[in-house]
Amino acid sequence: MTDRHPTSAPKSAATTTTAAATADRRRSLRHPLGATGTVTLDSNSADPRQLQVMVLNVSLHGVGFLSPVEFQAGATHEVRIGTGPLHLASKFQVVCSRKRDDGMWDVGGKFV
Repeated sequence: MTDRHPTSAPKSAATTTTAAATADRRRSLRHPLGATGTVTLDSNSADPRQLQVMVLNVSLHGVGFLSPVEFQAGATHEVRIGTGPLHLASKFQVVCSRKRDDGMWDVGGKFV
């Protein structure tokens, strides 16, 4: 009888260290979405400014989206994903905002 599953050699310390250094530190699994969302920029005003964004992923603890404008790390905003009775609306704090080669911004936020 032949073994169909080859055994792998034990990982070296360098491989293990590299894998640990690049491991995802998020507390929950990100789910790809690809839906439009609305970010409220100034929720305290009587007529809040809103910005339409492309939501790339969402998890239990945060959201990632594509924006035409930069967001400041530490700022708090509100995001609404979806319409009608099946929607997600939550406040989030901007964790990172990185400019892309195409002029758009990748924004990551944690729900608060």
